[in-house]
Amino acid sequence: MQWKDSAIIIKKYDHSDHLSIVSCFTIKYGLRKGIVKLGNKKQQQACIGNVVEIIWKGRLEEHLGRFDIQAQEFVYPFIYNDHKKLVSLQSILELLSVCLVEKEPQQELYEHLENFIYKLKFGESNWLLSMVFLEMHILAKLGFGFDCSKCAVTGSAENLAYLSPKTGRAVSERIGKPYAEKLFVLPKIFIDADYSPTSEEVTQAFKITKYFFEKNLFKLKGINLPDIRNILQQIL
Repeated sequence: MQWKDSAIIIKKYDHSDHLSIVSCFTIKYGLRKGIVKLGNKKQQQACIGNVVEIIWKGRLEEHLGRFDIQAQEFVYPFIYNDHKKLVSLQSILELLSVCLVEKEPQQELYEHLENFIYKLKFGESNWLLSMVFLEMHILAKLGFGFDCSKCAVTGSAENLAYLSPKTGRAVSERIGKPYAEKLFVLPKIFIDADYSPTSEEVTQAFKITKYFFEKNLFKLKGINLPDIRNILQQIL
């Protein structure tokens, strides 16, 4: 049997001198793995972050199968000299490799990731902000999304200023001020997607998403947050 789909290369493992196991995030089939025969051309095609068209072939659906990469848009040549972009791409793909459930379609999440990759590739100024929203979207898909629409205590949407590290819900300035040391300052971009944040506000947003990934996912799995995500935080 076989199928064809658009995909993004998430991870590549060297299996032997002539074969690699490639992990792809596909539109219709979710996270899938397959074997790719190595060669100079195939090595370039299978670089992480590439947006590709693949054909999967296997005798049975539950088999690992083989990938034939038909077409691709390279990303690495456009960002190889930008350390922050490289680390950002590696970080988000590593998070996805852990967070995604195999064979579970996530078309909306795929579209968010593709949008982020194109922003990286073509040097759009808001690519880092796009990554913040992508991390937030991943958390939401895992069931740990933020509720910043109203105060968790009063129900009011006015003067929201803090975010609870326990619940991920917003808290108003009046309610949260006495406990400010125990709360996150609520980034304005969590409330208004059109807001233009400062670099410090973006860094704060990443600090919050990192905290929730660690607390709600990685600690529950008994594993550490990928080192590359910590490196990203240091760079920011």
